[in-house]
Amino acid sequence: MAANRPNSFAKELVNNGFDVIVVTRHWRGDEQVWEDYLAQNDDSIVIEKKEGLTIHRLPYLPTVFSKNSLISKWRTFLKMAAGQLNSDVNYYQYKAYIDELLTRERVDVILVSIPPLNALKLCSELSKKHKVKFFVDVRDFLNFTILYKNPNFGFFHFLKNEISLLHSVRWFKKAALIFTITPPTTKYLRNRTKKRVITIMNGYQEKLLSINIEEFETFHITLIGSLYEIPEFGQLLDGFRALFKENFAKEITVKFIGTSTSPHIIHKIGEAIPARNLIMLGRLPQEDAQTEAAKSQILLVLGFKNMTGVLGTKTFEYLGLRKTIIQMPGDKDIMEKIILECNAGHCPGTVEEFVETIRKCFHEWKEKGELKYYGNLEKIKKYSREEQFKELLPYFHSI
Repeated sequence: MAANRPNSFAKELVNNGFDVIVVTRHWRGDEQVWEDYLAQNDDSIVIEKKEGLTIHRLPYLPTVFSKNSLISKWRTFLKMAAGQLNSDVNYYQYKAYIDELLTRERVDVILVSIPPLNALKLCSELSKKHKVKFFVDVRDFLNFTILYKNPNFGFFHFLKNEISLLHSVRWFKKAALIFTITPPTTKYLRNRTKKRVITIMNGYQEKLLSINIEEFETFHITLIGSLYEIPEFGQLLDGFRALFKENFAKEITVKFIGTSTSPHIIHKIGEAIPARNLIMLGRLPQEDAQTEAAKSQILLVLGFKNMTGVLGTKTFEYLGLRKTIIQMPGDKDIMEKIILECNAGHCPGTVEEFVETIRKCFHEWKEKGELKYYGNLEKIKKYSREEQFKELLPYFHSI
C-alpha cells in the first residue's frame, strides 16, 4: 500500500518483536494525481530484508477500461455483480504470489488494509485456504453513505452500494478483527457484520515532536492536501476574500501544498487570494511538506460540516508539529473536539470569526515576534500513531 497507516503498523509490529512480511507494489515516489497511482509499473520483483522486516515490492498491471464510457460503466457494473470490487485498483492480481508465499512461510496472522476491496476478497480467500486468521484495517469504506449527514444519491449509486455490501460483508465476517479510523464506520460495520469492530484513529509519527525549525520571517498560513468543490471550500474562499480586504493582511502569505487537484480549484483560489500573497506548490515528499508546515505560523485545515467522523491524517500531523491550527469552518464534530481538547487552535464557524481569529494571531506575532503555541502536549501525545497502535497491540499478542 502507499498509505502511511499500514506502513506505520509494520514498523510498530517490528518494534514490538514481531517478524513482519509486507507485500506491496512498486511506487515511483513522484505520483501526483490519481492516474499516476494507477499507472503500470514493470519493475522486477524486489525483496528487501531488514531486521524483523521483509518487504516484497511487485510490478503492477493496471486494469484496462474501454474508451467508450457507457461500455466501461457496464463492464464495471458486471464485475461488481460478480464480486470484483474496486477493479480500477487491481490488487487481486497478487493472489498467486501471496498464495505461494503463505505456502512456504509460517504466518500467524494476515493484516490487510483497505481499500481496495479486492484486497479484502483476496485475503478472505487465502485466509480460508491456509487456515490463518486475518485482521482488516478499514481506512475508507462507503464514505458517501456512512459519513454524509444527508446523502443524496440516485438509484444507480444506491445499487452499487448494495452490491458492494453484499460481497464485502461476506468477506468482513470471516475476519478475526476489524478496525476502522472513525467511530461512524466502526458502528456501521459492527451493525452490518455482527463482528468485533474497534476504532484505531489516524495519527502522527512521534518524530514530529522533535522538529524545531526556525519559522518564516513573514507570517505564513499553510494548508497541505487536496481540496474539492464542496460548500465548505466556498466558505473558506469567502473567508480569504474578507481577510484580504483588511489592511494587515497585506503582510500575510498563504501557501497551498498538494492542493492542485484541478485547474478549476486552482483558478478559484487565485480569484480569492491576491497573487502577491499566494504560493501554490504541487505534491511534495512528506518530510518536505512537513518542513514547510513547521516553518509556518498557522496551519489550516478544511472542516466538513456536512459530514461526520472525518479524521484525515493532516490535522494529526499538524498536532505533532505543534503549530496553531485553524479549522475552517469548524465542523462541530470529532476533529474540532480533538483540536479544542488539545488547545491546539481555533475552529471559527463563520467568515467573520475566521478573519478575527487570524487578526488576533497576526497582531500577537507582530507585537511579540512570535505566535505562542498553547497546545497541551500531554493530550497531543496520545494522538501519535505509536500511541494509537498500543490499543491494537493486545490483539496481535492474543494470536
